[in-house]
Amino acid sequence: MNINQEPHEPASNCHIIHCYSHGIDESDNSGHAAYHRCFECTHLFQTEQDLVDAYNEMLYRISPLLSPVVIGKDINSCPYCAHDF
Repeated sequence: MNINQEPHEPASNCHIIHCYSHGIDESDNSGHAAYHRCFECTHLFQTEQDLVDAYNEMLYRISPLLSPVVIGKDINSCPYCAHDF
């Protein structure tokens, strides 16, 4: 399967790996298991730190006064689509 890193509409051959938040395909074919994939927007967080960083960026945009999260298990929703994990 080709991985399309340019924003595009999902097609039948990529809908399983298509991130609906970013409009690109995201695959975990890197040789190691990805940390988490959101079941709603299908964004793929390759590492726990990727999830933590994205979540903290979202928190900061909401309010710079919110305390950042340190570990992934404290995150209960996707920072891109707000779907529950």
